[in-house]
Order: sequence, then structure tokens, then C-alpha cells
Amino acid sequence: MLKFEQHRSLQIDDWLNDHYKGQLVYAYKGSISAEIVSQCLEKIEQYLQQQNSLTTKPKTVVHIAIELLQNIFHHSLPYFGVEKFGAVKIVHLPNGLQMEFLNVITKDKAILLYERIQQLNVLSKDELKKLHLLILSNNEYSTKGGGGLGLVDVARKLNTKLLAEFYPFEKNNYLYLLKIHLI
Repeated sequence: MLKFEQHRSLQIDDWLNDHYKGQLVYAYKGSISAEIVSQCLEKIEQYLQQQNSLTTKPKTVVHIAIELLQNIFHHSLPYFGVEKFGAVKIVHLPNGLQMEFLNVITKDKAILLYERIQQLNVLSKDELKKLHLLILSNNEYSTKGGGGLGLVDVARKLNTKLLAEFYPFEKNNYLYLLKIHLI
């Protein structure tokens, strides 16, 4: 078993306001709803129309954002009196676009996600494609209706690795921060 890495704490407002000396494209924290997902995607699309500096296709950026916002919508636990708490930060850096997604999950899910991400990060593009096809063909679905394709699909589209951070948080729950860097 891989060692589950934990960070001490995360101040959500400090994280949200840290733009890493880049240009903030979008930031939000609160209830993740269909309206917020649409708002975020609209902001990303507007920004991408103005930019020519990314080698990643705009369609890929939007697809990744949709997948990770849906993950928050379907898997986040309540926090701050919000049923589906999540946060999103997108920053344009000199060397690409940094997309970060945060939500609350149980410790058990955090450990499983950590192990899954570590496994995905060592697979080649060809191995990720084979895993994607295997999951598609097994016809098994989670209680949330998904088959575990989300992170596999995101990893397939990236030229960089997934970076996950887990912060211990009230009553055996964790803040899960997933960072995606697009070039």
C-alpha cells in the first residue's frame, strides 16, 4: 500500500486568494450547483477565446473542467452549511493554466483517491487508454452512477500528472485539493 500523504491544514480563503503571481481567471467557493458549473465553464470558454498561449486544446480544457466540477457535485460532503461544498480556482501562469478543485470527502475516500491517483500517474498514455476501455467494458457502476472513468479520462487528456493534496478536516473528513496544470 502506498503511503497516504497528508498536509497539516488548509485555509480555504488564503488558498483561494493566492494567485501564484499569475492572472486569476476564475475563483469560487460555496455550493456547487448546475448554475455554478455553467458559470465556471462560461468564464473558462471566454478566457480561452482570448488566449493563444496554451498548446492544450480549448475543448480539452473545458472537458477536464466539466469532469472535475461534476466530481465535486456528485461526491462532496456538506461544509459551511452548504450541502455540496466545493471550491474552484483557475489561474493563468506564465507556463500554462493551473486549475484547482477542492471539496470535502471522507478519510476512506481520500485514501482510495490518493492510491488511484498515484496509480494513474505512473501509467503510460497507452496503458491509460487500455484502462479506460477496460472500465467501459466491465459495466459496473458506483452508487453515484459512475463507473470510475472520471479521473482516468482526465489523466488521458493531460501531458502532466495529477497532483492531489489531502488536508485532515473535522470528524474524519478531509479537504481534497486536485491540481491540474495545462500547458
